Amino acid sequence: MNNEYQNLHPAMATKLSPPARWGYDLLERPHLLEKLLTKQPKRLILITAAAGYGKSTLMAQGSQVLQQQKQVTAWLTIDEDDNDPVRLFTYLFLALQSDKSASLQLPEPTRITRNHAAKLTSLMTESGAPTILFIDEFENLINPDSQQLIYWMLDYLPPGARMVIASRTRPAWDLSKLAMQGELLEVHEPDLKLSSDEAARLTELHGSRRIDKQRLDILVDKTEGWLAGVRLALLCQDNWEKDVDWINALSGEIEQIADFLYAQVFRQLETEQQLFLLKVSILNRMTAGACEALTQESGAQTQLQSLCRKGLFIQPIDPERKWFRMHGLMRQFLRNRLKQQMPNQYGLLHETAARWFANHNSRIEAVHYAIAANNPKLALEILEDVSKSLIEKGQLRTLSDLAKHIPDSFLDGHYQLSANLCLANLLIHELGSAQRYSSMMEHVSSILEVNKTLAEIPILEPLLMTAEDNMVRASEMAKQNLSHLQSDQSHFERGVLSNIIAFAELGLGNPETSLNHVLQARASHLEANSALGLAYADMITAMRVRSQGKLQRAREISGDVGHGPDYDQAESTAPNEIAKGVVNGFEIDLLYELNELATAEDLLKEYAPLGRENVAPDIVILGFLTSARIAFAEGNTELAYSRLDEGEIAGIRWPLPRLIQSMRLQRVRFTQLEGKLDLARDYLADIDMAPDTGQPPRVGYMDPVSEWVALDLVPLRQTLQEGDAATVWQQFPQLIEASGARTGRLIQVLLLKAECLSKMGNQDAAQQTLTEAIDLGRACGFIRTFADSGRTIIDLLKSLYQEWANKPAPCFRERRAYCLQLLEAANEAVIRGPSDEATLVEPLSDRELQMLTLVGDGLKNEQIAEQLFLSVNTVKWHLRRAYEKLDVRSRTEALAEARRRGLIQ
Repeated sequence: MNNEYQNLHPAMATKLSPPARWGYDLLERPHLLEKLLTKQPKRLILITAAAGYGKSTLMAQGSQVLQQQKQVTAWLTIDEDDNDPVRLFTYLFLALQSDKSASLQLPEPTRITRNHAAKLTSLMTESGAPTILFIDEFENLINPDSQQLIYWMLDYLPPGARMVIASRTRPAWDLSKLAMQGELLEVHEPDLKLSSDEAARLTELHGSRRIDKQRLDILVDKTEGWLAGVRLALLCQDNWEKDVDWINALSGEIEQIADFLYAQVFRQLETEQQLFLLKVSILNRMTAGACEALTQESGAQTQLQSLCRKGLFIQPIDPERKWFRMHGLMRQFLRNRLKQQMPNQYGLLHETAARWFANHNSRIEAVHYAIAANNPKLALEILEDVSKSLIEKGQLRTLSDLAKHIPDSFLDGHYQLSANLCLANLLIHELGSAQRYSSMMEHVSSILEVNKTLAEIPILEPLLMTAEDNMVRASEMAKQNLSHLQSDQSHFERGVLSNIIAFAELGLGNPETSLNHVLQARASHLEANSALGLAYADMITAMRVRSQGKLQRAREISGDVGHGPDYDQAESTAPNEIAKGVVNGFEIDLLYELNELATAEDLLKEYAPLGRENVAPDIVILGFLTSARIAFAEGNTELAYSRLDEGEIAGIRWPLPRLIQSMRLQRVRFTQLEGKLDLARDYLADIDMAPDTGQPPRVGYMDPVSEWVALDLVPLRQTLQEGDAATVWQQFPQLIEASGARTGRLIQVLLLKAECLSKMGNQDAAQQTLTEAIDLGRACGFIRTFADSGRTIIDLLKSLYQEWANKPAPCFRERRAYCLQLLEAANEAVIRGPSDEATLVEPLSDRELQMLTLVGDGLKNEQIAEQLFLSVNTVKWHLRRAYEKLDVRSRTEALAEARRRGLIQ
C-alpha cells in the first residue's frame, strides 16, 4: 500500500491506486501513450471501449510514465456505490488532497453542488497536489448527480490540469465546447485494437510458441484486435496440436470467444485452483483473509500470486499486492459455473462474504453480499448497524437504495431502522417510501421502552405533513408531540418541532407567537450543535421580518445564515453549505424583490440543488419561481419558460400539486405581461385553482408564496385585462382584509386595485391608490413587485413621476426618486430632471458610510471585518449595497462618487 494511504481502510485505498503492472500489462503501446502524454495536454482525455481492450492498463502505464517525469497524478476506480454523490465526493477528495492526513470536510446532508466540484479542483492548485486525475470504470456511474459532479469538475480544472477517463460507454455529456476549444481527445475501440506487431510482442511476453505473421494476422482478425481475446487465445494455445486448428476455430463474436476460451483455460487448471477460483469469484475485490473465509483453507495469498503469474485474469490493485481484482468477464464465467456446479453453496458463500466484510468495517459491501445471498435478515442486521452513519454522512440514497432489497415484512420490530429510512426518504423527497416506513411505526408510541430509544419518531409525522404541504396540520401535530417529549430526549427534536410551529404561525398571522417558537428552536439547536436546525430557525426569523416589511433587515439576516460563531461550533461538516441550501429559495426571492438579480442568480447556480431538497414546499416553490422570473426580467423568455417546465416536472415527481399549480400560474402571468391574452386564457383554463391535495382547506392560513408572489391574483388580472373590472372590484374588501399586516401582500393588492381603477376610467383614484402603495414600498424597499406589475402600472408611475417634478416638498422629492428607481428596474426610459442628480434614490446607511470611510483609509474587506467584528460576507454585502445606491461598480468609483457628494472625506 502507498505510504500516503496507509491510514485508510485497504478497500478504500485500492480504489485510489492504479492496478499494479504484471505479466501482459508490461506490453508497451507507445503510440497510445504518446496520445495520452501529448505535449499539448488536453483538459479531458476520454477512453471509450468495451471490456477487455486494455483501457485500465493504458491509463496505469500513462500514470507510471508521468510519475517518472516527476508529475503528480491521482487515481480513482469507480464502483457501483459511487452512485451516491457524497460517497463519490469523499473518494475524489482523498485522491486529490496533497496532505493525506488532512481532515475530510464532507458535504451534508443531501446534494452535491458546483461548489463541491470547485473545492475538489482547487485541491489541484496546492503545492505537491496531483495535476492529472485518472478515473477508471466510469461506466459504473449511472446516477446523474454523480456524473454531474465530475462534469462540473471539468469546468473548474485549473490551467495545466487534466482528467483522463476510461469507460465502456461514452458519458452523456455535451463536450462540443471542449472539442471546439481543442481541449478534448477521444480514444475509441479502433484506436485500442492490437496490431499484428503488438500481438507478436504479447506472444513473447506470454512465452508461447512462436506464431508466424500470417497466423498472427488471422488471430488478430478473428479476435478483431480485442486484447482480452488475444490473451485468452494464447492461454489455450498449448492445448491444440496445430496452430492453424485453434486459430481457425475461433469465432469473430466476442461473447463466443469468451465462452470458448474461458472454458479452455479453466478446464486445464488443477482441481484445487478450480475450486479456489469458483468460490472467490463472488468477490468484487479480494484479499487473502476474505478468500480464506470463503474457501476455509489457508494459503490464499500464495494462490492469488500464483494465479497472477499465470495471467489468469487476476491482478493486484495495490502496490503491496494484498488486494486483487478479477477481470469482469472471467468473473462472470466463473460465477455462472459456480451456480451450475455448486448451487447450494452460492448463497452460503455470499453470506460468508457479508459477515467477513461486516467484521472488517466494510459494511456497505457486506450489505450487497447479503442481498446477493438472498438473505434479507442478514442484510437488515448490517444495514441497521450502518444506517445512522449513512444519514450523518449524507449518503441518503445509498441507504434508501439498499433498503429496497429488503421486504417490508422483515422490518417489523426494527423501529430504529424504519425511523432512519423514513427520515432519509423524506429528505430526498421520496414521500411514498417515507410514508410507508412511517406507517410501520404507528404503534410505537404505545411501547414506552422502545419510544425512549427512538428520538426521531416525534418529528417524523410532522415532517411528513410539512412535505405533504399541510403546515397547519403539521403544526398541530408538532405542538402535541412537543408537549409529550421526554426531558432526556434530544434537543434536536425539540428544535425541529419548534421550527415547524414557528413556520405555521407566520402563515396564520401570529408573528409574536412565531418569534417565541423560533427562540425556543434556536436554543435547542444550539444545544444540539445543529447547523441544519439553526438555518431553518434563522430563515423563519428572516421570513417574519420580511412579512413586517423590513426587507433590508431580512436581507441581512438571510445573508448571515451559515456564518458566525453559532454555526462554527456546529458538529456538521460544511455548515455554510448546509445553511445556504436551506435558505436558498427564500433568499433568492428576497434578492429578486430587491432587484439584486446578479447576486440572486449566483446563489441560484451555487445552491439551487440543495435548496430544492428543502422539506418546506414554499421554499422549493419560491426557488423555482424566482429562477424563472430572473430569466424573464433579463429578457430570456425561452429560459424562463424552460425553468417553469423544470419546476412542473419536479412537482409531478414530488408529488406537490401546489408546485405544479404555481408553475402554471406563473406561465399565465408571463403571457399576460407579453400581451398574449388569448394564450393566457387558454393556459388558465387548464389550471385547477383548488387542486386535490388530499388535505383539508387551510382556513385563515396564508403561505409565503401567496404573500410574496401573489399568484392567486393572476386569474383576477386576466379578468381585469379582458374588460370585466366590475367583477374584480368586488373582491378588494376581502383581499385587503386578508392581507392584514403583511406588507408585501398588501402592496400587491393595492397595485391590482390601482390598475382596476385605471381600467374603470378613474385616473385620480388610481394615482391615489398607487401613491399609497408607493409610500409602503418606499419605506420597505420593494422594487420588483412594482416593476413586474405590467403596462398600466408603469404608465401610472410615469405620470406620477412627471407630476411630482413640480412639487418641491421633501415627500414628493423622495417619492419621485423612488419612482425613478422603479421605472429603471422595469427598463423604462425616463427623462431625468435637474433635481434627480442631487438626491440618492436611497440614502446610505450609517454602516455603509462607516465601511466606505474605512475603504477610503485603505483597509481590505478582511481588515474591516476584523475591526467591526463582522463576517467578511457581511462586509461585502454592505459594500455591494453602497455601490448600487451610488450607481458605481468598483471601490475606486464608489470612493470618488461618495467624496463628490460630500458623504466621506
